[in-house]
Amino acid sequence: MKISAERVALITGVSRGIGAATAKILATRGVHVVINYLRNHEAAEQLVAEIRVANGNAIALQADVQDREQIQQLIARAQEAYGHIDILVSNAPTSFHPKPILQMSWDEFFQPVEGELKAAFELTKAVVPSMIAQHYGRLIYTASNMARQPSFPGGCAVGTAKAGLIAFVKYVAQELGPRASLPTWSRHPWLKLI
Repeated sequence: MKISAERVALITGVSRGIGAATAKILATRGVHVVINYLRNHEAAEQLVAEIRVANGNAIALQADVQDREQIQQLIARAQEAYGHIDILVSNAPTSFHPKPILQMSWDEFFQPVEGELKAAFELTKAVVPSMIAQHYGRLIYTASNMARQPSFPGGCAVGTAKAGLIAFVKYVAQELGPRASLPTWSRHPWLKLI
């Protein structure tokens, strides 16, 4: 299914996995893809090359999406390249080390929670004003079943982070959806909805 008009998607955490697959799918549907990565420049450039070989359009831009200044620079560079951003896929992974609760410090618990929510919060605040101005936008956040069901011992911090993300997405939908027609999803079936 081809997406109408020239849409631009900013996808975070794209070097591999869900992010890379999402970038490829959107590119095959005619979306210009901004691939954001933190450290793996080689994997990001390889993905850009694969998308271009398949007649897609993509660029790779490095930024830490937990850093407001770097996010602002990322948005500016993406808009310089393509003029606008229509779709945000907030997919940057949260690093964590599985550890039982009784052996975990507050900082070890809080680091993935803060990382997950700060990235989603800062990215949302950075892209939504222009989406409202252009009367079009899609906000997509990837979460995990760990938010609903413990998957393995030691996953408390990341499960809590993902549950927080799902709550955040619900409030974003409540506050922005009706006013700005910006639908939000927190699961993967969105690929069929775009």
